[in-house]
This record gives sequence, C-alpha cells and structure tokens, in this order.
Amino acid sequence: MGTYEVTPIVDRVNTINFLKHMIFSGSINSNRSMPSFLLILIIGITCVVIAEHRQNAEALEAQTGIIVPLYSYPGKTWDNLIREKNSHPLVPIVAIINPDSGPGVRDPNYVVGIKKLQSAGIIVLGYVYTQKTDVVTIKNYIDDYKNWYNINGIFFDQMSNMHGNETFYLHLSNYVKSIGLNYTVGNPGTDTLPSYIGTVDNIVIHDGLDLPLISSLGGWHTNFTRNNFSIVSYGVDNINKTYVENAAKHVQYIYVTNSTLPNPFGTLPKYFDDLMGMIENNDKQNNKTSSVFITIKSYSDNGIPINGLWTEISSDENNSSGFTPFSFDAIINDHYTVTMSDFQNYTFDHWGDGTINDTKVIVPDKNMTLTAYYGSNHSHMGFSHVHLVRGPYSVLVTGQYTNGGIPYIAIFPRLNLYDNSSHLVGTGMGTIWNIGAYDSKPFQVLVNVDKPFKSYAMVVDNAISKNHITDTNHDMPKNQTSSSAVHIPVHDTLKCNCTSHELTSTQDTGSIIVTLAYVGGDRAYSSNMALKVYQDVNSTVYRDVESIPENPFDITSLPLGHKYKIEVYANGMFSNVGYVDLRKTSQTLTLNLPLPGGLRPSIFYNDGYTPIFNATVNIKSQDGKTWATSFTDSRGATLRFWLEPSMLENNYFIVDVNISPHISYSFMPVSLYPGSSHDIKIVTPWPPRVEDLFTVHLYDGQSSTAPPEKGDFIVYLFDSNGNVIGQSNVNYRGEANFSNLRVGDYVIKAIDAKNNMEWGWSDIVIDGTKTNFDIFKNQTSYGNSN
Repeated sequence: MGTYEVTPIVDRVNTINFLKHMIFSGSINSNRSMPSFLLILIIGITCVVIAEHRQNAEALEAQTGIIVPLYSYPGKTWDNLIREKNSHPLVPIVAIINPDSGPGVRDPNYVVGIKKLQSAGIIVLGYVYTQKTDVVTIKNYIDDYKNWYNINGIFFDQMSNMHGNETFYLHLSNYVKSIGLNYTVGNPGTDTLPSYIGTVDNIVIHDGLDLPLISSLGGWHTNFTRNNFSIVSYGVDNINKTYVENAAKHVQYIYVTNSTLPNPFGTLPKYFDDLMGMIENNDKQNNKTSSVFITIKSYSDNGIPINGLWTEISSDENNSSGFTPFSFDAIINDHYTVTMSDFQNYTFDHWGDGTINDTKVIVPDKNMTLTAYYGSNHSHMGFSHVHLVRGPYSVLVTGQYTNGGIPYIAIFPRLNLYDNSSHLVGTGMGTIWNIGAYDSKPFQVLVNVDKPFKSYAMVVDNAISKNHITDTNHDMPKNQTSSSAVHIPVHDTLKCNCTSHELTSTQDTGSIIVTLAYVGGDRAYSSNMALKVYQDVNSTVYRDVESIPENPFDITSLPLGHKYKIEVYANGMFSNVGYVDLRKTSQTLTLNLPLPGGLRPSIFYNDGYTPIFNATVNIKSQDGKTWATSFTDSRGATLRFWLEPSMLENNYFIVDVNISPHISYSFMPVSLYPGSSHDIKIVTPWPPRVEDLFTVHLYDGQSSTAPPEKGDFIVYLFDSNGNVIGQSNVNYRGEANFSNLRVGDYVIKAIDAKNNMEWGWSDIVIDGTKTNFDIFKNQTSYGNSN
C-alpha cells in the first residue's frame, strides 16, 4: 500500500480557565417535570444532584475500558490487541484506526483487519481531523469509513474546546448516528468546557506526555458521570495499580503507553497486559457490570441489506434506540427486549432464527448479532404521485418510482400518449439511476408532442441489473441498454384516461415527521418547541411553526421535489438543524437537542448582601417571550429553572426582576450550557430602604396649596396590600413627611379630620429616585412629583 502517514494525538493547546461551575441544588420549576429530570440523570449526561443519585448512577455504569489509538497498519500490533481482548474478554476496548489522517483510500487489508477486531468484541472508531476542516469534508470522511469499513463510530481529533463551537460537533455526532454508526469520541487534546458534554458520547480530557493529576480529573467533571471522559498518556515508563484505580473513578476509558513521539501509538505498551489486568481486577472489586456488544442488522427477504429501520432496545435499567445497522453496549446476563419497526414498504417478516414476532427478548452472554428480515408490500411498487404538465409542444411527467427486491444500475421509464382511437401520438423515455432494492426515487420524462391526446401510460421498457453486471464482470455504458437489460414485471405500469387535452398542474405534496429527542434518544417535551422550515436555498422562512402540540410532529403539505432545512427552537433558543430532500410522500427526521441547562438567580438590593423577598422573577428569551416564572424566597433565591441552552452568540436569556407592577429590573445577557447548571447573583439598583425624607404636597387647585386653615388634614400611607403603615399631619405649608421606606408601590391618601372626608389620594412609587409627591383635591390618579 505504500507509505502511510500517521498523525498522532499530541498536546496542542494550553489548558484554559473554566467557567465557574456551581453544583446543582434547589427545586425544579413547573416547566420541567421531575420525570424528565430523572431521565436525564439516568442517561448519564447531566449533572449529579445529590450524592444518593450519584451513587445510583454509578451502580448502573459499565466497567472501565481501554481506548487504544491503533495508529499502525494492520498486522502484528492489531493481532496483539485481539489476543489481549481474548485474554481479558470483560474489559471493553475501543480502537481508533487511522489509515491516513482519515480514511485515505480503500484498503482490503483494513477491511479484513477491522472485521477481526470487531469479531473479537472490539469497538472500532475511524479517525477524523476536524480543526479548520469544513463540515462537508468531514461528512465525506465519515461516509467513506462507513461504506468501506463498516466501523462502529468516529473519533473527532482536534476538537474545539472554545465556547460557540458546541453545535458544530453536536451536528457531526448526530450525522454519525443518522447513518447507522453508534459511538462518537471527541479529542480537544486538553480539558474542555461543561457545555461540550453531550455533543459527543465521550471526550478525551487529557492527551499528552505523562499522567494527568488525579485532582485535575475532579472539579467540575464530578457533576457528570465518568462515561463522558477518557484520558490518553504517552511517555510513561511504568504504570501502577493505585493510579489506575483512582483514575477509573473519574473516567470511562484509559490508555497509557511508554512509547513517545513522533508516533507513540504505533505499538502497544510493554505493560499493556498488566494494564488490562489492573482494570479487570478493579472492576471486579467494585462490582462493576460487564458488558457485551450487540448489533442489529436488517435485510430484505431475499438477503439484500436494508439500512435505516428503527430499532428499540429496552431493559429494566435503560433504553436505547436507533436505525439499523444499530449497535449498543449490553450488560451480560441482563434481559433486553428488542423491537423492530415497519417503515413504508418494509414490513417485518422474521428473525434470523425463524421466529416471526417483531419483538424479541435476549439475554446476552457474549457479543452477538441479530438479523431481522423484511418483506415488502408489493401494492406500493411501481409508479406513484404522477404529475403531468402540458406545454405548447411538450408534456412533462414527474413522479415517484418504487422498486422491487432487485437493485438496478438504471431503470428506463417511458411515457406513451394516446389519442381517442388509442393510437400512439407521442412517446419519450427517462432514466432512474442507481436504485436499490425496495428503494423509491423520483423520475421525470419529457415528450415532444403537438397533438391532443386522451390517455397516457407509464411503463418501464427495461433496466440494467446490478447483479447482472457483477456476475458478468464487465462494464456497460450508462447511456444505453444491451442484451444484459432485463424486463420489469407488468405491475410497474400505470395507465390513465385523461378527461381533458389541457392538463392542469397540481403539485404533489408530502410530509416530514420530525422527532425531537435529547442526546440518548429520549423524546423531548414539545410544549416549549418551535420549528422554522426553509425551502431549498431560500433564506426566507417557508413555514413558521410557532408551537408544536405533539412529538413527533408532522409537517404536512410540503411540495415534493424540494430540499428543506428545518431549525428547531426550544425556549426561544436555536437547538439544532436538519435537512431533508423530500422525494417521498412521507419522510422522517430526528433532531437531537442538547440537554437543558440549569439556572437559579438570587436577587439582592444594591448593597449586594440584603436579599429581596417575594420578588417575581421571569426568565425571557432574547425575543421577549417568557418561559419560566418564580418568586424569591427569604434568601432571595428562585426555583432552579431548566431551560434549553443558548448555543448561538445572539441567543441569550433575560432575567426580569419585579418587586411591584411598576418597579422592575432586567439582567442580561445570560447564557446556559448543555447539561450543566449555575447560580447567578443579581444586584439590583434599589436600596434596601430609602432613608430620604419624602414630602407630600396638598393642593387646593393646580397651584395653590391647602394650608391647615382650610381643614385639619392628615396624610395616610398604605402599602400595596392596603395596610396603613404610617400617617403624617399636614403642616402650615400644606406638606406631610415620611421617611425610611422600602422600595415598592404605595398609596397616599389625604383626610380632612374635621369632617372625616377624603380630600384626595394618589398611587406613588418609592424607588429612591423621587422625594416629592403631590395630592390635588379630589384627585384619584397618580400623583405628580417634582
């Protein structure tokens, strides 16, 4: 194969200062139910709330494993790794292959070597370099790994750890899962931010020379389960048991080697067997569960692979789901229920062992593969959604063609037009390229004709079979047929009597069923979700779905033959985006959302230490919509809000503090990060008490005061609940005075004590900015100030 360049994982960036990360506490607001919160805990991505929950989560974790950068050509090192796996079958191994700083070119030796690794129970990831690499290139690398080597997942090297790039990696990880791969690891080369937890399945938080300090693995990391973290070290001459045991408390995967640069990952370390034994013994002593690798594959009833069928796996302790080929880690001797779903033409027929129930219970004791076989509803095969448009000298037909169980390089549909006497007046042929078994693809045929016609027929003349080309081992020009072309069954014919020579254009429509789920597969509550749908390359919103009544949600009446971009917003924050090329009448899209972030504001007066009690706190998005509300307690703290994280720079939350209908303060911008929570202290501009002297002026008219000789006046002060909290006699200048009041809304009311008659009253606001208020005779509105 020539020379193979190997890019090792090395220290690339200095450790950054982290955002201060507060441990969770407090209650959950009504906008986030307790079951949803506990579900997030179970999937092991969000923060730990209390020690008891953390212990329970740890009890469900699988044992510690080895993550091996297998940056060597298939051969002795690969064989040694397989031998170690066979000697320590209960220790999980994740191997990262790196043919050429990416997939390189397809190599048969890699195909064989990867199959051997997987047969031994080793999870294989493909190396992808991501720094300054565009998303299209990265997706092409992922596709090559999938199509050439059928690996289990992707390793994203040079992962960013700077705020603002989280969505980029979440999108890539979602793409990996969407094509049937099941595990992603990111490597920033150093520690990361809490906001990156959940963007991939696991993050390498140390990759460099020597072992990291155990203390560096603690800190904010302890708010998350260890399943999220790995460490990789090179240049370590010896490894000791104590270090491995302590590191295993904080990370899921470990790799240590005595090799050094330029490629410390070309061979296994001299003490690899000892390292495997230390991990195996540590797991046994801590009663950690042993896991095996289960793979679900799907085939047509004639043995042709079908990918993308929905699979659900459940047990007493956890649930998982995804599209075939689907793989997951299972605990040895636990009971799992595997359920296969039908989709459009595909109907479950039987399992590989002959059983016909689409739900199967397994108790795995080793790595295993389950095979589900599907039949097809033949009534749906052939032409559908046919649409004709008549021009002055031509007829264009478009539609959908659904294939049977044989894949074809090309199918040639033909449109025949007939007059009233059933004579052929026009004909034309099109081509449908590369259509798989039971696949459905759009087609179009143009016929040049200037005569009227009464009826038409869609037929398939012939096709070029993939199987025939493979068997005969010769190439055929794609623009012609030959003796190798085969006829299509008669059910692939559609006839229609046309009632008018002038055909009206009616556009066929389809729908996109959108499922919103958190990382891990749990469906999200839809009450706070919105969708924006864009068509093709247009920047104008094609469909604005301001609220989603249910999840999954069906976006209906979308014209076929267009590409759609669908953005999902939660709590007003951008959460993810997906793309659908709508060719079928019903297609599905799953959008994975980042886990909610936690926020608990504490509100204080301007001295910074006196809490504000019973203030109303509203959490708004940048567009002004309110998503959560709480009252402050005696410590000035609200409930803890769980809201969608702010993933874009122009997305943020606003904390509105209200202590009366007329006194409010806004604190912004506030950012939230996936799966993490923080407390914020908000110091308002209001003093705890306004000690200034307040003067109330009584006026007989617009300018003249009301001195005592016109009456014996007393001004009463009422709080917002109507309670009298003070009174003051009016002096000879027509003034009454008050002081030392809390910030808030009040009512001042003047009474003539001689006849006990009300002179006038006014609503006033005490916030430290006004000291003079006026009451005019018989006034019943807000007082003037000066």
